[in-house]
Amino acid sequence: MKNKIGVFLIGVGYLSYFVFGIWGFIISLQILNYVGGFLLVTIGFIFFPVAYTVAPWYALVEFNTFFPLIISYGGGIIATVLYFIGGLLQD
Repeated sequence: MKNKIGVFLIGVGYLSYFVFGIWGFIISLQILNYVGGFLLVTIGFIFFPVAYTVAPWYALVEFNTFFPLIISYGGGIIATVLYFIGGLLQD
């Protein structure tokens, strides 16, 4: 029974990585669009690791909103915890 729960939690962890990753990336591109328009979105799309890392912090400093930071980083932390607990429950 523990093995099935572990596999389930690992699957939910992977799904969370995917969902929060895509959601965070879309939010990051929206921030870049608001700040610099289409050119900055294009550059951000090409260099997506930088855009995914920097844009939520920029939104926190410039717009005083935690939402992009919570989605990008908090979602990754939640997914990692789910994956780790699922790995511990597997035999």
